[in-house]
Amino acid sequence: LVPDPRAAFPSGTSVTAQPASWAPDGTGTGGTMMLEVTYPGKGATTYIAVMVKEGNDWKVLATMEMPR
Repeated sequence: LVPDPRAAFPSGTSVTAQPASWAPDGTGTGGTMMLEVTYPGKGATTYIAVMVKEGNDWKVLATMEMPR
């Protein structure tokens, strides 16, 4: 729901998608992908992102922190 996704994170945060983790939902309209988020001064945290394709755009519907 954030027009500019960078605004959802503190300045200096790094977000890296892990394309090899892509798991389609079987309908062709969505799936999940792992993301690594590194906040300034902290170690990386892994999240799973639930994604959906709307028109030509991909949108993140939800994220959940993954246990280590």
